[in-house]
Amino acid sequence: MTDTTTQTPNESYYEGLRHTDTGVFAAIYTEFRKPVTQAISAAGGSSADGSTFFRVAVIHAASLAQAQKLDESIPAFELLKNLAEAHFRDWAQEKNVELPSPAPVAEAEPVSQIELPDAGARHEFRQIIRAKRQFTRLEPACQKTVQELAKDAAINIADPRLHNDKTEACREKYRKTLGLSPEDWPDPLPTWAITALSNEPFQRSWSAAEAIESRLAMGLPAIPRKQSNVTRYVLIGLGLALLGFGIWSYLHPTISPKEVYDENFKPPTSIMADRSARFAKDTLPEARVELCEQLFEQADGYYKSGDYKDAADVLYTLLSGETEQCKSDACFYLAIIALQLEQPGITVEYLAKIPDLERFGEDLYWYQALAFVKLAAQNTMRRDVARRAVERARSNTEIPERRVQAEKMLEQLKD
Repeated sequence: MTDTTTQTPNESYYEGLRHTDTGVFAAIYTEFRKPVTQAISAAGGSSADGSTFFRVAVIHAASLAQAQKLDESIPAFELLKNLAEAHFRDWAQEKNVELPSPAPVAEAEPVSQIELPDAGARHEFRQIIRAKRQFTRLEPACQKTVQELAKDAAINIADPRLHNDKTEACREKYRKTLGLSPEDWPDPLPTWAITALSNEPFQRSWSAAEAIESRLAMGLPAIPRKQSNVTRYVLIGLGLALLGFGIWSYLHPTISPKEVYDENFKPPTSIMADRSARFAKDTLPEARVELCEQLFEQADGYYKSGDYKDAADVLYTLLSGETEQCKSDACFYLAIIALQLEQPGITVEYLAKIPDLERFGEDLYWYQALAFVKLAAQNTMRRDVARRAVERARSNTEIPERRVQAEKMLEQLKD
């Protein structure tokens, strides 16, 4: 039996799954991903199988928790392990993959009696996962069309404006990405696809897991450019040093960190315009990927209208797969969006994980400094940490106006 120990109360896991608490999702990944993956490997799967079915189990457990269909007295690890193994064995049977017989259980070892969703329900949930994953492969225009179909179907209405040749072409593309025959493709969409694209709790759980998977992928060993490697350690080291630096309270600040932040946070008004300006400055511009450009443009539409969460959802899809080479830009703009959403800690995290750091130069230090000023606005005891971040940004800028701005910020942040 895999030995797992945790200091987190069991009810906290289920409460976090029920409310899609990203901190709880991260804790579940940190504590349980490795042992569950090992259990799948012991059952005859690969490490990739382990990672895949752990993720399926987490999202499925969240859906069950949200629907009040879990026995929450079961240890969360045991539930996830059993659910992941069940999904894996189902999949192996569907694919005619021969697995070794389960190892005999020692008499002294208790056998977990956990009631799981039946094989039919598990199969349907894997279909939901697959529908969402394949949906991300469609071009943005078709994504919008198919999503509208799913939302209408979920509430049993149909917009006649959507029934045209363009819609049918997008439905066909989606069907083909799923590998289904026309006979298995109801109008407008299968019920499991409708759930994947319209069910808000599922969407939140998917996004939470996707964000963590993307972070894990960005942390894997890579072959970065030589200069980028040095910059990475400087930036990560700076973030850790600032977060770990001793803090104390300031009883009578001259100006609040919130005022400093509000005065100096001037994000780009357009992702596409900002990227174009950045590309124009590159001495060795990289080739643009058409799919990346389409997704950045879609995200920019949401961004310019202030729909930052929708913009972030689009940018998450650029962090892996066919668009993996675009993840530097995606991480940079996710960091900026995190500030727009009042999540400066996420900003620090995404800036530190940009694979191609030197392309962004001093902007990294600048937005990191603003993130720490924002953290100080949320907790005034971090005021000195913010000053040190701004000082670092000032020493790394070659833009006179930005240097003047940083010096003013340092003056304002004095005790």
